Amino acid sequence: NDPANWSPAVPNQPGAIALFGPLTGPLLDVVLEDGPATVGEIQFFGPGVVTITGSETLTLAAGELCGLPRILVDAEAPTPLLDLTIGGNQGLEKVGGGAVDLHGTLVYTGPTEISQGALLLGPSTLLPNEPIIVQEEALLDVSLHPIYALGAQQLLAAAEKDIAAGNFE
Repeated sequence: NDPANWSPAVPNQPGAIALFGPLTGPLLDVVLEDGPATVGEIQFFGPGVVTITGSETLTLAAGELCGLPRILVDAEAPTPLLDLTIGGNQGLEKVGGGAVDLHGTLVYTGPTEISQGALLLGPSTLLPNEPIIVQEEALLDVSLHPIYALGAQQLLAAAEKDIAAGNFE
């Protein structure tokens, strides 16, 4: 992975897997600015801290993969920060025991499913007005919002009552 930009070494097609693993070093700042990128899954394995920013859109598209496009964060990995526009039309699934911190604009359509670990939302980041599903052992953290208002058509479905951190309206 190129620390200056989303490089040819990082896949850029529906269903592709972008892996940020142990070889990324202690800190990796990836900038998406030379054009949009498309992946089916992003995987983060420690020990390095990864930040992905940019003025271009990161599109999540499962392609031939089954299910929703995924963000996988290993339980041992530091929390990656994604501060850019995330698009797509198949939703998003958060898997793996770690947390991911979303601080950009989320314009994808389809459900948001938090199957494992935690999905943290920055103070101005809102999930799309689509269903939100939080499985047992998972967490939706909106604690950086004074009050997180669900959209008019938005449904929050949870496997247990302690699935969220923050104030919902």
